[in-house]
Amino acid sequence: MKMLVHSVSSNNNHDEISMSHSTFSSAVESNAAYQAFSVLVVDDEVGMQTVLKKAMSKLFSKVDAVGSIEEAEVLRCKNHYDLIILDINLPGRDGIEWEEAFNDPDKKADVIFMTGYADLEIAIKALKLGATDFILKPFNLDQMLSSVKRCMDKRLNERMQYALQRDFNRRITTKLVGGSEKTKQLKQLMNQFAPSRASVLIEGESGTGKELVARGCMRPVNVRDLLYQLTAGQFHQSY
Repeated sequence: MKMLVHSVSSNNNHDEISMSHSTFSSAVESNAAYQAFSVLVVDDEVGMQTVLKKAMSKLFSKVDAVGSIEEAEVLRCKNHYDLIILDINLPGRDGIEWEEAFNDPDKKADVIFMTGYADLEIAIKALKLGATDFILKPFNLDQMLSSVKRCMDKRLNERMQYALQRDFNRRITTKLVGGSEKTKQLKQLMNQFAPSRASVLIEGESGTGKELVARGCMRPVNVRDLLYQLTAGQFHQSY
């Protein structure tokens, strides 16, 4: 089944957005975790705003749409957006000139640029600014959804890594409290054995901190590599 939607601008130009109904349905059902994300659509064509907002609302709990950088900046200052779908050719300031969206470290968002002009120089500039993707109009909505899913899957992965690292750091505490000469010697021994694969026997009375010393002798764990290995293992098992 194919659905074809025409978005008509004030100057009678037409942007065609086509999509496969089955593909869109599977995208909507694929990841309920997307509901935690929010999206801002910036396009001066009301028809394009309507289509993208309707499509994104099936994936995300919060979707806003505006027609200019000025309006978008007001919303961006008030809210946090994980994804911004941004048209380059806008009245007033172009999308490529919206530096606040790229330079605000506290409200960092993935940005997907849209444009009706295949300008290589602008595309390179957009990517240098930090754009996640660059899509030419007219486009197939499946293409947009694929780009959106890549952005959000990357964000989910980053959040998972952050949560794992935080939990790991909280649970695996290796810090020894104390400044005595014996404690300094013990810390030095732990640092010597930590990179080694050799077996270490730790003896001591109950409650003296044997488990803490054992953790300190463990080799550092790269949570990102561990997550990748687990994910890769699940992938290979599924095939």
